[in-house]
Amino acid sequence: MKKLLTATLGLCFILSLSYPAESRNYKETEDIIKSILQQSPSKEKKSSPSPSEKTSDDTASSDREDATKGSSVSVDEVMLKNGIDLFNSGLFEHSRKAFDDLISKSPSSPFVDTARIWRSRIVLKKNNYRNVLKDLEQIKDTSGEYPAAQFLAARCQLALGKKIEALKTYRAIAFRFPGHELADNALLQTGRLYLATGRGDRAIEAFIKMVKSYRERETIDDAFFYLGQTFEKDPEMRDIETARKIYRIFLDKSEKGELHFKNSPLKARVRNDLRHLERIHFRMER
Repeated sequence: MKKLLTATLGLCFILSLSYPAESRNYKETEDIIKSILQQSPSKEKKSSPSPSEKTSDDTASSDREDATKGSSVSVDEVMLKNGIDLFNSGLFEHSRKAFDDLISKSPSSPFVDTARIWRSRIVLKKNNYRNVLKDLEQIKDTSGEYPAAQFLAARCQLALGKKIEALKTYRAIAFRFPGHELADNALLQTGRLYLATGRGDRAIEAFIKMVKSYRERETIDDAFFYLGQTFEKDPEMRDIETARKIYRIFLDKSEKGELHFKNSPLKARVRNDLRHLERIHFRMER
């Protein structure tokens, strides 16, 4: 009960940041659902990569390529581009050698950190998590690649069974770099880990923040789905009626063809979960 009260107050605080004073005092979870729907879309125009592709190295590298079109290209930049091309061709060992050469031969190059990110992705394919973490430590927090490095580090921490460390890392990315292309996915992973570790109240805060701040990003369907999952499955926050409402909202958005809901890979799962809830808990309504 104490966790439920804390989470409700936390939700009210989060939602109150963008609402006038007269609409701040929510007493029912239905008001929370309505407040989600009433929020205006964010002003952000760019959508991030899909959850399976959310690493900033692709974008960072392409941005550099665009910036240098029409100008002379440095040797280290050519090495980076060659490494990326080899990676995209599936020639990972050759790609890694290109990145190794760039890092060893041009240690002061502005492309070194990007090369480390790409090299880490190759090593990650072999599940050498500790080696990846060691390499990523070389990327300082002043680097533009730091958020991407930390995102990869969190993946390694999670793979090594260090859930709390991974949670802290994901959370730090989301709150330190809210405008970064990985911020929404970091917040999603934060919420999922809170849910997995029995902190449904904190999970709800994370998913609500996603809905508030990243409505145009590709993780918005994940936010609604896991918000419903939290109300359905968390022992302390369990509220089957609210879970059903959220699932219905999700499917309604999908039927209306809303961006990131229409073709969401989660749609079938939401439909199945909703059907299960209604069969078990709402039989008398039929």
